[in-house]
Amino acid sequence: MAKREIKNLALKIKLTKEFLENGGVKRIPDPGLLQDFINTRFDKYGDADPESITPRLNAFMTGQLEIHTSPPYFDQEHLSEYISFIQKGLFFEQQNVETKDQFDQFFADFHNKEGFVFRGQREAKWRLYNKAQRQWINDGIFNYDLSYRSLLEQMISLGRERFLEQIQATLGKTVTGK
Repeated sequence: MAKREIKNLALKIKLTKEFLENGGVKRIPDPGLLQDFINTRFDKYGDADPESITPRLNAFMTGQLEIHTSPPYFDQEHLSEYISFIQKGLFFEQQNVETKDQFDQFFADFHNKEGFVFRGQREAKWRLYNKAQRQWINDGIFNYDLSYRSLLEQMISLGRERFLEQIQATLGKTVTGK
């Protein structure tokens, strides 16, 4: 008899384990599913035995994989975050740097290259919102009769009115247009 195959089983196990370790156990109301987790068997290499994965557990783990391979939730009233590097990888080329030697090599490779932009953040899960976007959401500006685009246009107009000379001096040219 052929051994049962489950597509992406190692990745499903990894994501589900991460979910459980981060408080997910408390959010699963089905005692049968929890027992399915307990009954999962692993070989000496740490790989799950596909025969021990129930259809219910596989469906749950497939759902976890789907969450991580879909874009993050977005709403103009909510600052969304990436839930994993897998999800973030849908939008960014990534390179994990885990040792000082890896960092030194990465830095040496990119230190003097042109055409690259690095934007650091304290948390990898944070999406790239600018300050105006964060204020738009956090301060509830979206509740006013004003679109985000209109807000930006007003900010640009005011900036030109008040700081045109400084802008031109900084850019080294005449600024025109709307």
